Amino acid sequence: MWRREQFRYTKGHYKKSPKELLFCAVFQVAFASVIGSYNFNGNVLNSLVSLSNLAEFWRLWFGIFVSFLLSWNIKWIFMLNLFTFPIFSFLVFTSNSIYQSAEFRFAIFIIYDCVTYIFFYAFIWFEYINPWLVLKVTLRDPKWYWNIKPLFARDGFYSCKQSFWFPKSFRNVFCYEGERNALDQPHGFGTWTSEWYAGEVLTGYWENGIPIGPFKSREFGTGFAFANVRIGFITTTTAAFTKNNVILADTPKYGVMGVECSISGKFINNLPLVKLIQNPYLTQINHQAITIDDMIEYTIHVDERKLQSEYDHTSITIQATKTGLSIKNHIPVCNESRQESVIRCALKTVKSTNLVENGHLRKRNNSRLDSLSEMEMNQFGSNTEQIPVIDLLGWKSIQPVKEALVYVHGIATHVELASKDLAQVMAMGNFPPNIKPFMFCWPGGTQLSFFQAREMASSLPIRQLFIKFLTDLKERGFQKFHILCHSMGSRIVSYATTDFHSVFSTIKQSETASISSSSTIHQETTLESVTFFNPEIPLLEFNHQYLPILQKYTGLITIYGNRHDIPLFFAEWITMEKRTGCRVNGFVQPIDFPTNQTQILNLDIIDCTALDINLPTTRHCYFNFNRYIIDDLVEMILTKQRAVDRKHRLLLIENNVFGFLVAPSFVVGD
Repeated sequence: MWRREQFRYTKGHYKKSPKELLFCAVFQVAFASVIGSYNFNGNVLNSLVSLSNLAEFWRLWFGIFVSFLLSWNIKWIFMLNLFTFPIFSFLVFTSNSIYQSAEFRFAIFIIYDCVTYIFFYAFIWFEYINPWLVLKVTLRDPKWYWNIKPLFARDGFYSCKQSFWFPKSFRNVFCYEGERNALDQPHGFGTWTSEWYAGEVLTGYWENGIPIGPFKSREFGTGFAFANVRIGFITTTTAAFTKNNVILADTPKYGVMGVECSISGKFINNLPLVKLIQNPYLTQINHQAITIDDMIEYTIHVDERKLQSEYDHTSITIQATKTGLSIKNHIPVCNESRQESVIRCALKTVKSTNLVENGHLRKRNNSRLDSLSEMEMNQFGSNTEQIPVIDLLGWKSIQPVKEALVYVHGIATHVELASKDLAQVMAMGNFPPNIKPFMFCWPGGTQLSFFQAREMASSLPIRQLFIKFLTDLKERGFQKFHILCHSMGSRIVSYATTDFHSVFSTIKQSETASISSSSTIHQETTLESVTFFNPEIPLLEFNHQYLPILQKYTGLITIYGNRHDIPLFFAEWITMEKRTGCRVNGFVQPIDFPTNQTQILNLDIIDCTALDINLPTTRHCYFNFNRYIIDDLVEMILTKQRAVDRKHRLLLIENNVFGFLVAPSFVVGD
């Protein structure tokens, strides 16, 4: 855990403004220009010319380099320049001959360089040397190094010193409750609590004392939050984990990764951070290939252990459909119940315990109130309390079915980069545990291999591999599917619609099966939603060929587009074809040519042109960090509502085009 704290401290917050770095570099140039070199004669113009001295350039640019390197200490260096600049300038411009001597100015530069070197070596110490020393010593005898002692005033808590180099510093209070291995290390599911400013409260899965995820965490003092999510993936390329090409592999590989992301507060630099849990890239002779069953088994959620009783409903989504009522996670007892339901508030009795003693939270072996052992109940003192839940007459509550969220990335995106995009959406969206994230990774090449990547995305082998991946998930119990695709990944999804009949039931088939099996859970596999982020597929091709097929399988088709999408603009310029992602007003089709009558296509278009928060300059890939898009996506997937029903976030612009209710980033309150 100390290594995680050190990592956050040394890497700094995400991300220092380039303007701040540039301003510091310009300030360094101005400082060196005023001070001059050894032959400075009081003329500022000559001081600028004197910078041609090689040694002077070395000192100047080394200072700028250190300023960029120490981005986490950039303000300290700026403050150093701010305070030393007027002092040194006064000494240089004063009439005293002592201050105008070359030796004095040389001494000034030596002092300035020494301070810069101190910052540089401090960076090396905190970033590399100190973590290495702590790791070596901690592995040998952690109890001696950290001086760990039990805290008798609080059962289950321990105290340790915060730093080996400062033994008289304040002691850190921490505890761990959960599963352990034979060496008494955290192993399995558990919660770590460290009650000092840079400490963490982390709940999730551990392996031999190291949190491997999935987990949820927050800093104790700042409240900055992090989440680690598991993602299963299939890769069909021959490239390495962080590389990409346009070569299709002979055999696809399966794998699982854990991705840690910042989700609240100041974002930490170098996050998202990816770690392979099931590595398909190992080349050992005795290495056993990872199967799709292994991928599904290790793609777990931090709330995977929630029991059925924890799905007690205090709020329920009810929708009116053509066949009657549709209530989330409920099925009707009989056909008559489908047309009506009586909602009432019931009270459920659960066990509660007094876990606060002397102002502190007491330690217990299980986080669930209604699963304490009899010994724990006698120890803490027990009583019961009643909590309100919703009871639906004529409907039976069921555990949520397994749903798969499949993401298809775009061009010039390798496996690691695609996993960061999807993990950030899953972490900030806080999806429920029954929705499992998966990725379909294909040989997308680079920006310079646009035409080769387009042929690959449109090829028959890629389409067959994608359909097979969906079929394998279906055969392993996934009944509902959500498909997300970005950029050129829209071609793979669109071309695969011609084979969706082998995986999904049509809307009519699902409605028929739902009516015939009113009191049982039907096994129809449905395509719940398809979402396109800045799709690259040509507009006319999508509207006339693939959209009509897609509408047979799902009524929830959404396109997030941007009229200022730069990559799609160049794609249109190169191929002379309109692109779906930047033509948000083009989703109408003519039905009567002489009268110019048109028909609005049955899908939702979300125009993101007005958004200017968390958007890159290219305005092409921003769905993973934009809070408005993530919230809208989560609401759409969980409630199955069309854009016209998501009125508190979206505004109808025209036809089926919607925009976000958002103010520009530069507009602030007084």
